[in-house]
Amino acid sequence: MIPYWLLGIVIVAVFVLVFKDGCNNGANGNKTLNERVTLRKRDKIPYGTYVAYSQLARIFPAATISTNKEEPGFWDELDDRKAKQALIIVAPYFMADEYEVKQLIRFAEAGNDLFISAFEFSHYAEDIFKCKNRLSDNISFSKKVNQATLVTPPFTGNNAFKYNGRRFENHFTAYDSNFTTVLGRGSSGEPNFIGIAYGSGFIYLHSAPLTFSNYFLLQNNNMDYYASMLSVIPPGTEKVVWDEYYLTKDELNNNNRNKDDKPNFLSAIMKYPGISTGLLLGGLLLLLYALLGMRRKQRAIPVIERPKNDSLDFVKTIGRLYYDKGNHTNLAHKMAAYFLEHLRSNYKLATNELSDEFVQKVQVKTDVPHAEIVNIVTTINNLRAGMHMSTDDLQRFYLALEEFYKKA
Repeated sequence: MIPYWLLGIVIVAVFVLVFKDGCNNGANGNKTLNERVTLRKRDKIPYGTYVAYSQLARIFPAATISTNKEEPGFWDELDDRKAKQALIIVAPYFMADEYEVKQLIRFAEAGNDLFISAFEFSHYAEDIFKCKNRLSDNISFSKKVNQATLVTPPFTGNNAFKYNGRRFENHFTAYDSNFTTVLGRGSSGEPNFIGIAYGSGFIYLHSAPLTFSNYFLLQNNNMDYYASMLSVIPPGTEKVVWDEYYLTKDELNNNNRNKDDKPNFLSAIMKYPGISTGLLLGGLLLLLYALLGMRRKQRAIPVIERPKNDSLDFVKTIGRLYYDKGNHTNLAHKMAAYFLEHLRSNYKLATNELSDEFVQKVQVKTDVPHAEIVNIVTTINNLRAGMHMSTDDLQRFYLALEEFYKKA
């Protein structure tokens, strides 16, 4: 059970937080800008992507528009064996693992287009795409004018677009210039939009996902920037899918928390040094109590020695006696008898007649090469016929049997 003092601390902390929020909401009736970054297509807040998603039907009038929430390789809306498809991924963090990145490349190689816009890319993505992305140290709200520029060519016209709001000064610090085309730059002039050819398709990497937000698109003529960016996707594309898998992936949810997001229950409590210190101290005391309890109840575990195999030593001793006395033929008979008993016990083979048919059965059962089995069976038949074994013959017979036991 939870100690009463700990339960009391939790109740007091929740009361203080609720009371504080209620006073703040009542004292300030003015509406403030919601600065949460969700990038979800259903969100009409400034940093949702409702406008971007709703414009897909206008930009791709001949294509069907749908949404995906499944991981790569398990799509319901896409078929990685067909062409003329496009997948658009917009997320704060693109934390794809190695399997997911390879599935996305397979999708592009089939003749499709993949557009990924994220502040940060996983190290698997950077390694496979052969690029490096620098995450901005400051993406907070600022009055500074930000700018995004599309490179000419392939784009034409006025390609500089500005807006006020959260910064998105992320850019690619390294990429393979032999296979990569720079398509856009940020305020610093560094590349923030690149394209890479894969098979019959393309993968586009974009490091300014806030340009997909409602706040950006509804300022000035920034809708032209959005339409121009997506113009890299061929107009003959038959299916366009907006991906939300990377917005809901557990790994991203753990990392997609910044200082402007609404705190959860635990983070709200841990903001107060007194409470966090008390909880930490209580946890350490409980751990110490558990360790001391385990020490009192634990007893020494006796060491049990491994049983000695006396039978094996006996067999080796008898074998040395036969060998030292020079009775090689007798020892060979016993080795042959043990071999035949091994076949009867382990492979259920009759050993009365050692014929070619018997050799074939042994080969099928043990998968030992046919020639090696013939050599052993021939030696045993010769022993039965009265063959006298020399030292060299016995050694060859022994080595043949040992090789058989290893391979069978």
